[in-house]
Amino acid sequence: MIECCNMQDLKFKGNPFSWVGKRQKETIQSCLDRVNSDWRASYPASETEFLPIAGSDHAPVIIDIEEDVYVKRGQFRYDKRHVDSEEFVQAVKRGWSTGRMDTNNSIHDKLHRCRRELANWKRRSKTNSAEKIQTIKHQLDTAVRSNTTPQSVITSLRYELNKAYGAEGQYWKLKSRNQWMNLGDRNTKFFHATTKMRKTRNRLKSMLDEQGIEHFRNDAIGQVA
Repeated sequence: MIECCNMQDLKFKGNPFSWVGKRQKETIQSCLDRVNSDWRASYPASETEFLPIAGSDHAPVIIDIEEDVYVKRGQFRYDKRHVDSEEFVQAVKRGWSTGRMDTNNSIHDKLHRCRRELANWKRRSKTNSAEKIQTIKHQLDTAVRSNTTPQSVITSLRYELNKAYGAEGQYWKLKSRNQWMNLGDRNTKFFHATTKMRKTRNRLKSMLDEQGIEHFRNDAIGQVA
């Protein structure tokens, strides 16, 4: 049932074995409270707290439902999807080769210029695969419905659409950091869910300081750390 319905555990506090019962002389404990992947994708930042059992064979469960995961802005991420793009390669060459003659041109300086060139190139270019998919879909729909569109144009658009789907699947595989599953037939949904699960596992909602006081704000958690 767990595999069939794709049930998953939320990030939790307390004892996750929420049901306790007797079978003859044995005490049985079971973890019953899970959600499926679609629910988790809708509320990726949610957490569960299992309270102590009292007056029942099932522990009370509190679910803190949150939709948004805090994302840090301004971080540079290298995207392997663009290595075959000539404009991408030229941006790297410009960043690596240019520089003032009166500086030492260290590796750190070269990497910094490459990062700046790539960021500028990305702002000028349409690198968002999801947006590209929607654009090509509309173009393909218009082409198929027209009596004057050559078949070669339709074939080219379908080829570009498949490339965009492949790039989107690769993007979410990279973000999910999944190591065991090879890129297959549009596993975008699986990789998307894996990415959200990883972010949820790595998220710190609170932290105790030396006085035992719990802090919840991101800046306060940073100061405690």
